[in-house]
Amino acid sequence: MTPQTTTVDPETSHLRNQAMLRAEDHDRFLVTMFTKAQKRSPLTALYALNTEIAKTRFIVSEPALGEIRLAWWREAVTDMINGNVRRHDILEQLAGQILREDELHTLIEGRKPDLYREQMDNMEALIAYAVNTSGQLEGMAARQANGEDEEIVAARKIGTAWALIGLMRALPHNLSQESEQSWNYLPQDRMADWGLTDPTSDDESQRAAVCEIVDQVCDVAAHLLADAANSRQTPASRLMASLARSYLGTLKRAGYDPFRANYNRGAMGRFLKLGWLSIRG
Repeated sequence: MTPQTTTVDPETSHLRNQAMLRAEDHDRFLVTMFTKAQKRSPLTALYALNTEIAKTRFIVSEPALGEIRLAWWREAVTDMINGNVRRHDILEQLAGQILREDELHTLIEGRKPDLYREQMDNMEALIAYAVNTSGQLEGMAARQANGEDEEIVAARKIGTAWALIGLMRALPHNLSQESEQSWNYLPQDRMADWGLTDPTSDDESQRAAVCEIVDQVCDVAAHLLADAANSRQTPASRLMASLARSYLGTLKRAGYDPFRANYNRGAMGRFLKLGWLSIRG
């Protein structure tokens, strides 16, 4: 979040945002690369904003510092909306775009659960987290692209599905972190239903319970993607939906066991599909 001390040209700002996105959110980086040139810079900046706030959990030593960092971004986007743009690559690229202050604030506030790493009480809480993070982001991306209401709603569904699938994909990584970074966000009520006490256990019954819960989360995501498919979508939304369905298929082939899923397989196919969709328009 460190602000710049001197103004740089827009192309340099874009390249910096692009480099960060490529390193930290490669899937969304690919989506930007397959969007039309005139849409690429603002979409990259919006995705870079998401990356900046999403990584807060990993770069602060305690929640209070994370709250301060998120507050800085909340104030910065408010200033930007009001015409007072702070010197920062992301903010300078987003200035003047079709964005709403309340939606930006929701996106930023949606990352507060990351700081405390509290377990979700139920499936509804997990879905709400997905709605307020990736769901909000993709809806904003559709609005930024002059999307109509139908396209914005579809984008939110796709983004919510993306978050749910992503959380299941990242479960092994998040559970394997050192104690201060480890986060088990599987819904408590579903864990109780299936008698799951240790998601990292190799015990057959425990692993089967993990798979059942992941299956249930993925089912919610699949329904969201199916609903969105019946609506008009922006080009970026179609690309995100394609990636989401691919990762959903990988989890399904692994029996919804996130510890067994191999996401490297099919990577070239995902890349080619994005290219085909971008040409198709």
